[in-house]
Amino acid sequence: MLVDFNCLPGPGSIFRTEIFRILGGRDIKVKFLSDYEFWIRLGQVGEFKRIPKNLAYWRSHAESTTIKERSYGMALERIQVMERFFQ
Repeated sequence: MLVDFNCLPGPGSIFRTEIFRILGGRDIKVKFLSDYEFWIRLGQVGEFKRIPKNLAYWRSHAESTTIKERSYGMALERIQVMERFFQ
């Protein structure tokens, strides 16, 4: 996730509610990368395990926020998320 800047856990991922509370949930100030930012914080708490089954699916379309609004702001947010992580 850190090297290739991919956020693969996605909608089929499960974790304990207690961990979500400990982390304070997703950061609502992060517009484009809130899922990515959350998963890198979650990865600091424990180890990911892969279940080799399709548990959920997601779709990508031209009107989605991450496609429609790709911009300088999105690039800047990527830098900010990574700087915060490596502090």
